[in-house]
Amino acid sequence: MSAAPSVSPEQITAAADVIAPFVRRTPIVEVPGSEIGIDATVVLKLEYLQHSGSFKGRGATHFVATQPIADTGIVAASGGNHGAAVAWAAHRFGHAAHIFVPTTANPAKVARLREYGADVRQVGDVYNDALAASREYLEANHATSIHAYNDPVVMAGAGTCARELDLEATDLDAVLLACGGGGLSGSSAAWYGDRSD
Repeated sequence: MSAAPSVSPEQITAAADVIAPFVRRTPIVEVPGSEIGIDATVVLKLEYLQHSGSFKGRGATHFVATQPIADTGIVAASGGNHGAAVAWAAHRFGHAAHIFVPTTANPAKVARLREYGADVRQVGDVYNDALAASREYLEANHATSIHAYNDPVVMAGAGTCARELDLEATDLDAVLLACGGGGLSGSSAAWYGDRSD
């Protein structure tokens, strides 16, 4: 397995400049602890308001805006969110998107992919089946692949979420993140670095 990509705060700042015309600067909401039974204020970054419904639109947009894309388009395997982000970015920049998802993918997410104009291919019962099929298609058609997180260009775009949070909520004691593949946690760690001092 390859090592995780290394991304710097400077790369994340540069990515923010590139994607600013295309993505939303999502708002934050402060929730007083008294409303939820804790002794702290919770700051939420509303990334569900991002194009395609998650932070993943940032990384996909950064990739599509800065990397050469094959004439045959872009290929991605996804359980839903990455595929939606790639399909949205491809559509925004005028490229074909071929998104492979398992047959068990959420129907609402599959519908969103189709709304973005993607060629949706449902293959197998699990993500690994869709991934294998996407790799076969990629090799046969010489398309461009966008990985959900294991790519420094995608990670720099994803890190713009943490950068925005840092600029908007400057006095945080801790940042808590959902962790799936590691794109949000890895890129956020790249932005925040070691702030133990």
